[in-house]
Amino acid sequence: NMSEKSAFSLYLIKSYLARQPRQCPYCGSFDNELIARRRLIIQLRKCNNCGLMFRYPKETPEYNQKYYQQDYQEGITTDMPSLETIEKWKQANFKGTPVDFTEKLNLFNLFIKNGKILDFGASWGYVSYQLSAAGYDVYGYEISKVRGGYAKKHLGVRMIESLQELEKYKECFDAIYTSHVIEHVPYPRDLFNLFLKLLKPKGKLIAFVPNCESMSQIMGHGFGMHHVLALNKEFLEPALLNQGFENTFFTSSPYNFDKIRKFAESNVKYDDKLEGDELFFVATKK
Repeated sequence: NMSEKSAFSLYLIKSYLARQPRQCPYCGSFDNELIARRRLIIQLRKCNNCGLMFRYPKETPEYNQKYYQQDYQEGITTDMPSLETIEKWKQANFKGTPVDFTEKLNLFNLFIKNGKILDFGASWGYVSYQLSAAGYDVYGYEISKVRGGYAKKHLGVRMIESLQELEKYKECFDAIYTSHVIEHVPYPRDLFNLFLKLLKPKGKLIAFVPNCESMSQIMGHGFGMHHVLALNKEFLEPALLNQGFENTFFTSSPYNFDKIRKFAESNVKYDDKLEGDELFFVATKK
C-alpha cells in the first residue's frame, strides 16, 4: 500500500525534524539505547529502566487513531469479506476459514468458561462472533469505525464505538480478550490501566502478541510500520505485576494444551523456553 507507506515516511521525517523526545513510552525514562534499525530511519530502542523495546520515532495517540481509521491493512484480519462470503462463513461458524478461532477459543476456554467478555481490537468481528457462538456474553471494541460498523451490521456484534463509551463499562468484564493489538498501542501503561478499570476483581486479561524473545523475531515481525512495541515476557511480566495484575502465565506457540490446562486448573507453574513466534499470556486483576 503505497499511500500508507508514504504517509508513514512523512510522519517519521516530521518527528525527526521536531526532535521528538526519546523517552520510554511506558516508564518515561530517557535511559534507553538503540538496539536495531529498519530502513535506516526506523529505530528500535530498549529502555534500560523497564525493559520495553519501542519504535522511535514513536506514535502519538492522534496519529494512531487516524492511521487505523484510514490506512492500516493487514490481510484477512482487516479485509472485510464480501456479503456472499460472510454468509457462507457464518453457516460454517467460521470452521476451516482463514479466521477460524477454534485453537485460540480452546485456550481461552481453559481460563474462563463463561461470562461477560470484551474483545478489544475486534476488527470486523470474526472472533466476537465465534465467542458468542460458544456461549459467552460478548462486547467488541474496535478503533476503526468501518470495521466496527461491519461487525455490527453483518455479524450482529455489540460494538462499543469509542474509548469514551468504553470507559463507562467500569468493572464490567470477566475477561478481556485481545489478539495482536497491544504491540500497536503507543502507550502500554495507559492500556493496562484501562484494562484494570474495565475488569471485575479477579477478571482476566487473555492476550496474544508477536513474541520478541530473539533478535531474529524482532527483525522478522517485532517492529516497523505497524508495530510500535516489541513485546516479550521480560518487559510484560514485571509491568503487569507492578500495575495491579497477579498470577501471570506465559507460553508460546505451538501450544501444549495439557501443560496449559494444568496451570489453568491448579496454577502449576512450568518453565517454558518461550521460543515460538507468538506469545500467549494471561494475567488476573488483583
